[in-house]
Amino acid sequence: MTPFMLSQSLGFAFFILYDTSESVAGKYPFSIEGLESASDSVFYTYHSNSQYWYFYASSVDTSVSGDTVEDITIEDSIQFLHGSSPVQWPDSAELTGINAGGSVSIHSAPADTLSFNQNFTIIGNISGMGDVVINGNGQVIGAGDFDTDSLGSCHGSLTLTQTISNVEINLTDMDEEDNCPAAGVIHLAGTAGIECICGDTTLSFNDSWTITQTFSGDYITTVYENSTTRWTVVYNCGDGSASP
Repeated sequence: MTPFMLSQSLGFAFFILYDTSESVAGKYPFSIEGLESASDSVFYTYHSNSQYWYFYASSVDTSVSGDTVEDITIEDSIQFLHGSSPVQWPDSAELTGINAGGSVSIHSAPADTLSFNQNFTIIGNISGMGDVVINGNGQVIGAGDFDTDSLGSCHGSLTLTQTISNVEINLTDMDEEDNCPAAGVIHLAGTAGIECICGDTTLSFNDSWTITQTFSGDYITTVYENSTTRWTVVYNCGDGSASP
């Protein structure tokens, strides 16, 4: 979700950057990455008090037997910077940074929920799709019920907080499959739990977790750790190989 929300914010930012007509404020057709069905509501406007653009989209998929199976809401806010000064209509030659805050909320019937929120600052050659540095923070919260053949009925929950520290990327290379950030760290910490009931037997597991991704050149080192175990995976962005 970290690169998805970054891409979503940049897509919205570039739409405003290269269509500097005040007529874009308000309702308008807009392609929303991640919404497979047509959006039921799309809205964006500029708030002069906060000096942020605000974007909202929602979609309810009722394609399965007429029942609501998924409700997705995407919100985003963008502030353009010329140096340290916020501007409503950015000039590509003067744009130096973007402050962004976004969220994605997913609800599936009857009671499954998953929400992401993320705030970050992008500094660097944005309009030229060049090198930038990203810092920020966020959170992911989820809970839901599901059934399995072997464990019966289960309920799972997840709460993680995130920090993004000095992540260096090239925007042109961002969507390439084998490319990754050149430097920086993404760190998550929180709890995850699951409880399953199968007949008279209950299986329950809850623990604290940390996940740390460290970027260095062509390599990503990811460390997963709970109260009993530590896993380390090194991923080579150049050829896609991984070694434990």
